[in-house]
Amino acid sequence: VFLAHCLHRLRHELSVRLHIAHFNHQLRKSSDRDQKFFEDLARRRSLDPSAQTGGDLGGFRPGDLLPEFEQEARRLAPGQVGGPIQTRAGYHVIKRVY
Repeated sequence: VFLAHCLHRLRHELSVRLHIAHFNHQLRKSSDRDQKFFEDLARRRSLDPSAQTGGDLGGFRPGDLLPEFEQEARRLAPGQVGGPIQTRAGYHVIKRVY
């Protein structure tokens, strides 16, 4: 599984829901919905160091990811976006690249 993600560090649940809803709305608005659009949003919005590479996390094998990530990654088809996933680091929107 190859993933990209965008990390949001918000503390209040309502703020998280609004921020993620806005992010997902922008993503769905994209006419092409391709990797480039997700990369651009991750570069502008993500607080993770992977933002510099458009959220690219690379490839993973079963057991490499946090259980929350792995469960969502298995649920997604290549090209699909999922989340938000809450971890200790914050809230993540992920895209299964392939």
